[in-house]
Amino acid sequence: LGGMAGQSQFISTTWSFSVAQRLDIEGRAKAGVVQIDLNKVKCPWVDISGGIPGYNGPANILAVSDKEVTVSQFIPANAVVNVSIPPYSIP
Repeated sequence: LGGMAGQSQFISTTWSFSVAQRLDIEGRAKAGVVQIDLNKVKCPWVDISGGIPGYNGPANILAVSDKEVTVSQFIPANAVVNVSIPPYSIP
């Protein structure tokens, strides 16, 4: 994450594996993509893939297009159920 996002308590995730791959490729780290079992995440998380209630700005557009799910603070290691590393093939 870059900019202000790196200073946030929130971790941006997505419902979409292809979106996660695209964001990893476009990002600086190119470190891979993990699949998370949200049933094992005890911190609060919010599905904003349908939009941010009461907000119509650019972040709302990105939340919808990226199918975003935001997790507060921490994702435990036991919630990681699969790891994919580059190179990816994106259609």
